[in-house]
Amino acid sequence: MLVLGIFALGLILILLAAFPRTRKALSGHPRLAFTLILVYFALLFLHPYIFGLPGRIAEARFQRQIHAGMTRSEIVRLAEEYGGSGLLGMGLSGNAPYDWRSDGLLIVSFTDTSTFCVVGGKEYDFYFRPDWTLTEWKAHDWGNAC
Repeated sequence: MLVLGIFALGLILILLAAFPRTRKALSGHPRLAFTLILVYFALLFLHPYIFGLPGRIAEARFQRQIHAGMTRSEIVRLAEEYGGSGLLGMGLSGNAPYDWRSDGLLIVSFTDTSTFCVVGGKEYDFYFRPDWTLTEWKAHDWGNAC
């Protein structure tokens, strides 16, 4: 996402430089242009919600569809559809060694905030009966920083 933001900044600057009126206005106010670029980079690196917005939207859609009695495979399908991941960002279905836990627990993580150094979101713990139907779930925040 960081690369995408830097690419977008470069593209915007190229487009602004292509128009004579914009080029003239920016050359007439170099401090304003420099300040706008600094604000853009500050938001890019420091504001945690810019790149986490798609995760928060997907998480809200995921939450609306969860209800007691769902099967484990339905929850895994929904989580994969809305961008959820397993422990440490691994996949949820079949390829993770923790996929079928004996204690009936499934952990799904969503990334809600992301900057250059800080990442965080919500983690859902789903508890199942022996027949793998959902009995309850809990949500708690998670975070990581460099």
